[in-house]
Amino acid sequence: MSPRVLLGRLRRLGYHIALADGRLTYRYTGPGQPSAEARALLTALQARKEAVVAFLAARQDRTGRLRRLRDRALTRVPKDARSGDPRLERYLRLLAALAAAAGLLPALPAPGGYWLDPRPDLVTDHELWVCLLAAAYPRDGDRPDGLYGVLHGLRCLGARLRCTPEGLRLERGEIPEIDYAALRRRWLVPHRAALIPLLATVTVAVSAHTDGRG
Repeated sequence: MSPRVLLGRLRRLGYHIALADGRLTYRYTGPGQPSAEARALLTALQARKEAVVAFLAARQDRTGRLRRLRDRALTRVPKDARSGDPRLERYLRLLAALAAAAGLLPALPAPGGYWLDPRPDLVTDHELWVCLLAAAYPRDGDRPDGLYGVLHGLRCLGARLRCTPEGLRLERGEIPEIDYAALRRRWLVPHRAALIPLLATVTVAVSAHTDGRG
């Protein structure tokens, strides 16, 4: 099993794996206890530690190069750029490539694990994202350009959900403002007609759950 496949399977099963100062680190962030499959894959990871470290180091090098290219491309995007502008399109392609190289863009989730929030470290809205992604997946979870894939990708990059008197609101969170504006225009706006009722459905579900607790 290649390091790429091994890391991808472990990530889908709830493990966060990274390379820090040349050392391989991992932690389990999934629900409950790791499954037998996850434990077996972790053993395989430890047996192939050198190959995995080399793979992650190469990915970090690629990420650095892409980040420099992205920053250079961003300086050439005019503030009033619209979809179709070749300078904006280049920037968006580099942004997507950077996210993929950094392991931020998810593969289609395995059945039974789609509800997992890819950023459980952002604890304040973790439960909201679990509800939103679980509600979005049955609609078009098999399509990488569907609403579920867009929401999952934005959450990977640090998007947040906030409860307001008007309902659930999607916000950029950790995503730089200009990045979020470009991503929103390119990927989220085409799904607006489906996103608004989806947010409303989750708002009702969360409110009922909260009322039930009280």
